[in-house]
Amino acid sequence: MSERARGQESGRGGRLRDLRAGAATMAGKAVYAVLRAAGRSATTLPGRIALSLDPSLLSRLARRHRILMVTGTNGKTTTARMMTGILRRYGHTVVDNPAGANMNSGLATALLTGPGASRKAPAGGTDLFAVLEVDEAAFAAAAADLAPEVCIVTNIFRDQLDRYGERDAMRALIARGLADAVRSRVGNGISTVVLCADDPLCESLGDPHRSNPRVRLIRTGMDPADMQPGGGDGELPGEAAHCPDCQTRYRYHSVAYAHLGDYVCPVCGRARPRPEVVFRVPDPGAEQPAVFAFADPAGGPDRVVATPLSIPGVHNLYNAAGALAAVTAVGIPFERACALLGEVTPAFGRMERMELEGRTVWMILVKNPVGMDRALDHVCAAPDAGALFMLLNSADADGCDTSWIWDARFEDRELPGPLFVSGRRVWDMALRLRYAGRPSATLRADGDAGRMLAEALAACPPDKALYVLPNYTAMLELR
Repeated sequence: MSERARGQESGRGGRLRDLRAGAATMAGKAVYAVLRAAGRSATTLPGRIALSLDPSLLSRLARRHRILMVTGTNGKTTTARMMTGILRRYGHTVVDNPAGANMNSGLATALLTGPGASRKAPAGGTDLFAVLEVDEAAFAAAAADLAPEVCIVTNIFRDQLDRYGERDAMRALIARGLADAVRSRVGNGISTVVLCADDPLCESLGDPHRSNPRVRLIRTGMDPADMQPGGGDGELPGEAAHCPDCQTRYRYHSVAYAHLGDYVCPVCGRARPRPEVVFRVPDPGAEQPAVFAFADPAGGPDRVVATPLSIPGVHNLYNAAGALAAVTAVGIPFERACALLGEVTPAFGRMERMELEGRTVWMILVKNPVGMDRALDHVCAAPDAGALFMLLNSADADGCDTSWIWDARFEDRELPGPLFVSGRRVWDMALRLRYAGRPSATLRADGDAGRMLAEALAACPPDKALYVLPNYTAMLELR
């Protein structure tokens, strides 16, 4: 074939690809419009249909945006919300997927229906961002298509064993995604990878990229002064990680929670690195701001900023540190980012406060042992806790295996007030609580979530708050 013929063939192929992408985009937008007009959820189906017509559409849609991706076990939605809130308040246009539709179909829907899908969007999209929460299992494929400028891995905990298997399998999925993300950015600038230094499984994801000049690693973590002392042989976290260099179990000088802490390998000496973004934990119950410090990459003094947060919980300080690292990497001054962070409110179901029938209601999503432990820690320390309502489902989006509730540490806590239980797996949760020593006289269980909610509200004193701890589909059904 002559050069001219090959050029003509290539041109026809390009036109066909453009036509296919155009048809897929139109179909996705049409489905979105119909669903919205009918008052239906439109977070995944438009993208699913569009991708069925053009599997390469995701990479095309991403070209107009500066992509920031968030993955990991816990904290994805809150971290993404913090990033989005800071970027928007700073003046940027941001596409996001706040409803938690974090598989490829949800990502495509967000990009299809956001401002970047318009032909009027600025060429090159220099001030058009997409902050996308991405499921761990979808991260590898999505990263290759989206070519993200920034990737955040929040943490790696055991979660949905029927989907992911153990933590090492989940870590391998994320590691592949980071490698694809870095490769996809060749010729397009530096890739920034934000990792939690206190999580040894998460921090070790940076190993393949440490000597790569095209990758900037930013680690986040708690000041060890605020951690709990520990680390003797009998005091190791239950899921303490093993050193990736010599497979020896880490020792911990101190622990934040779960397997997050200040760790060291007793054989080869590998240890927690000094984070670039560090936070201090306010005293429990005190009206104190959170304190964040950013290490100057040029070697100057750390920049230290105190900012009040409207989203409580130590785990949310980790989320905040990751969000600050990400937005700083795309050009927002650290001090300004901290100030804007204080204006961000909780995401749907994540430490969300509402008023219902004259009672304050706090809703805290829980989906794995560590998430449950963090929620229970918060509830047990809350001076306003008047009653507790827990809901457990086992739909596909939750993970069908509910055995994780036996790994949550109910025995270590004195749960406040009367306790109500519901959901499709109500009796599994009720049995777990009975084994934890909860007296049957203070435990009410029923599969009718509406009835249980009404009883819980009635039992909660007027000057106290009802804390609701559902997993994902239970939260949606209750709403």
